Amino acid sequence: MLSKLASAETNVLQYNETQDPSYLERAIEAYQSAIAADTLASSAQDKLESAELQLVEHRFNAAMTAALKALLESKYATAQTQFSAALQEHPEHVLAQQGLEQALALNKGNSISGMFDQARRSQARENWQQAQSIYQAILQRDPSQASARSGLVQARVRAELDLALREYLENPMHVTDRARRPQIDKTLSQAKGISRQGRLLDSQINQLEALMEGAEKALIVTLTSDAATTVFLLKRGAKPIKYSPFVSKQLSLLPGRYALFGQRVGYQDVRQELLILPNAKDELNVDIRSETALESGGGE
Repeated sequence: MLSKLASAETNVLQYNETQDPSYLERAIEAYQSAIAADTLASSAQDKLESAELQLVEHRFNAAMTAALKALLESKYATAQTQFSAALQEHPEHVLAQQGLEQALALNKGNSISGMFDQARRSQARENWQQAQSIYQAILQRDPSQASARSGLVQARVRAELDLALREYLENPMHVTDRARRPQIDKTLSQAKGISRQGRLLDSQINQLEALMEGAEKALIVTLTSDAATTVFLLKRGAKPIKYSPFVSKQLSLLPGRYALFGQRVGYQDVRQELLILPNAKDELNVDIRSETALESGGGE
């Protein structure tokens, strides 16, 4: 696992020096391998999320730069393509949405009927943010288009639903947060209530249901220690659980983020982060012990 983490961090450094996104792609693969090899690697999970965010930002910024340049040069078809690419990375970004609407409206090669065709194709691909932008562009050009108004309403609702589903699927630990569950249940119910579900929505529903089921399945965690360290288990929103010194102890824990603290008189406290993902399959083994003696004070 350490070699995979080292490889990932080297690639992140290379990206910072060169701004070549291929280094981030390699880093993400290495972090994913490290996490697969050791589910305890909560630090690797955090670094993976950071690298993924960096890659999204790189692609988004590159597309936006190209789109705005094309817009200034009156290359509206190119601007349209690049704003669409930017919205693939940040579907909710207001400036990208407005830019796409402007490019569509200014591109005289886009007839009203052609724009309706584009909107329908976007809907068929379940690209609801793009469909929303196209309908808004149609209404900019001709506010009397009733079909565009009704299409906009549908696209707006579906775009908001898509964003919510993406948020939960991209952050699976959200489903382990009890405070979020009512809203997740509401979102899932809304998604299942759509009469004509496309393949993307159907996949999102199945993935979210699997995550929610996985969040209710406990995992066996085996703790080992030195029979001298008192161990505390902490989870946000719950009272700490104290375990008297032991050699080995098995716990059954639901997915979530935990912290283990080890205390022993005369020794430094120790802390370990414990990350249990929904649907984790392998049992975890964690060794925690306070074994670094404190320096004694005083003098002659």
